[in-house]
Amino acid sequence: MGAFLCAAVLLLGVYLMLSHTRATLYFASACIVMALRECLQSQAWIYFPISGRMSFMLEYLSVVLLTIFLTLYLTQYTSGKFLQVVQYTSIIGSCIYGVCVLFGDSLFYTSVLKYYQFLLVICIVPGITVLFLKMRKPIKEQMAAIYGIAVFFISALYDILMYSDIFGDGPNVPISEIAMLIFVVAQAVSLFQMNSRVLAEAKEVEQKLEAEKTVLESLNQLKTEFLGNVSHELKTPLTVMSGYAQTTKQLAQNSNVPECGEVSRRMTLISSEAERLSLMVGQILDITRMEEGRMVMEPMRCYVDEIIHTAVETHYPILNKNRNRLDIRIESGLPAVYADPARISQVVVNLISNAVRFTADGVITISARNENDKILVSVSDTGTGIAEEQLPHVFERYNKKQKSGGQDTGTGLGLYICKHIVEQHCGEIRIESEKGRGTSAFFTLPACETNTVSC
Repeated sequence: MGAFLCAAVLLLGVYLMLSHTRATLYFASACIVMALRECLQSQAWIYFPISGRMSFMLEYLSVVLLTIFLTLYLTQYTSGKFLQVVQYTSIIGSCIYGVCVLFGDSLFYTSVLKYYQFLLVICIVPGITVLFLKMRKPIKEQMAAIYGIAVFFISALYDILMYSDIFGDGPNVPISEIAMLIFVVAQAVSLFQMNSRVLAEAKEVEQKLEAEKTVLESLNQLKTEFLGNVSHELKTPLTVMSGYAQTTKQLAQNSNVPECGEVSRRMTLISSEAERLSLMVGQILDITRMEEGRMVMEPMRCYVDEIIHTAVETHYPILNKNRNRLDIRIESGLPAVYADPARISQVVVNLISNAVRFTADGVITISARNENDKILVSVSDTGTGIAEEQLPHVFERYNKKQKSGGQDTGTGLGLYICKHIVEQHCGEIRIESEKGRGTSAFFTLPACETNTVSC
């Protein structure tokens, strides 16, 4: 009796303080019922104000409760309709017999006992057989449970048959109490292993959630920084355009001051800032299309040298505000490529925009050559360069570049979009840079002779 009570207290402690698993609660309840049964059978009840009739009824009722709690405990191992039918049959039959014990006299429920025992036999034999067949490859924590289940239910089946006088009129020695003790030890081991696994899994899930929380907080911080950065970057060209437009209007209205050169210079600056604004808005739209899977490439047979010259003629004079000199070195006779001209032009313009923004009074070199059946395009500058520790992150989304003075510029999306476009064309892109000595951006496109279809 003491062993059952100790097991019950220990399991209830595990249930209340560590893991609220129902299997632990059901088995703790079964231990309490078994302790009560031991108390009644050992005549210890005579020390309590309980009548003999009451103790007799409680002994029969303990069988009912024990059956119900053990059946509920075994629910964790049951799967499939057959085992569920066996489980419900056992519980409903036990509840009906329990009502007979509570509201009938001793003569009635003892006479009905043989039918209840028959019900338990037809539930135990097929139920345990199917359960063992389903658990032919048990996990670690189920090994001890299976051993305890086998010992207890075989002994319970033996006791039922013994009390039915199937073995003759010999001495009736019940073994289910000893088997129950073995069952308790085996199930306690199984439950502790299960609780350890549940706690370990809970801790692992907690760590994953904490990691995801950190990532989400980081993304939220990136979003906040990005919105602040974009707001600043969009405001700057608008302010410049507004200021120069107003002063240019004043110059134009003053007929006594023929400042055609100054008007032209200011209109160029307005165009430059408008182009910069257009590029930033385009990047934001592109990143939205990429995330939604709506960035569509329209490849065709085209030539890289034509794409570069068109991009330079259209955008370089507007983007170049820092008096940089342009040097174009394109190898003659380059083969055609199968690409989307507009998207490749976008890559070239993004790389040129980066180069002129971080270079003042320097040289911007744009080159293209045939290398191993691929067209290698590079945009190099003699500007401020990129710190070595920042190089692994230049293609990350929202990665911000810095001027020599430390001011953040751009949306941090340009190189991320460039990488996506180049890789969609089966190409590669890389950055080489040294702080204070300039930056070179390289990307490749397969020539048409080796690749006439998209990847």
